[in-house]
Amino acid sequence: MAHQSTVKFFNDEKGFGFINHVDGESLFMHRNEVVEGMPGDGDTVMYDTGVDDRSGKPKAQNIVVVGGGTGKGRPAGGGKG
Repeated sequence: MAHQSTVKFFNDEKGFGFINHVDGESLFMHRNEVVEGMPGDGDTVMYDTGVDDRSGKPKAQNIVVVGGGTGKGRPAGGGKG
């Protein structure tokens, strides 16, 4: 992992949020890039940076939530039965 910082905001329902990146900017994060833990606001994370294929903007990837995290995880239901 190249960087360590804290989660600025994470929306469990929508599966995305932002990290207080080391350069002072907010860095986009998506649930699909989390390899360990459940992120919540204020959690410490270790991560690499990459570029989003669709938008061309920077994003966090290979995210590990230190200590497991305080997030609730993916909400149950919502799918077609």
